[in-house]
Amino acid sequence: RRSQFAAVLFLHLNPFTLFGMCGSGAGIPLLLDAAGRFGESAETRFAQQVVCTASFVTWASLTATKLLHKPISSPPIHRAKTIIQGVGAAACLAPLVVPVFSDFTTLVYIVVINALIV
Repeated sequence: RRSQFAAVLFLHLNPFTLFGMCGSGAGIPLLLDAAGRFGESAETRFAQQVVCTASFVTWASLTATKLLHKPISSPPIHRAKTIIQGVGAAACLAPLVVPVFSDFTTLVYIVVINALIV
């Protein structure tokens, strides 16, 4: 542990991580339902916003949490992991900025980004 301040920040980041996970759990079924009912070209902006924002919040809070840990073995690897998580978090917002994503492509994109981060 780095300090008492870092411990308090770590504690306060937990609700954001949980909020992001809950948002993903709520938004993914919306995307699946819309894509299943209306085909792969369906666009449900609300569901896309929920999934992308939730994924961003999850990865941003996990990145901040990682920054609060001391690297145990290799500081450069620790730093690289935080950079990858941060860039991945920002990449989760791409379907909100680029309006060419359907519900199905948004879902596939978010799954691929999450797999690449991990």
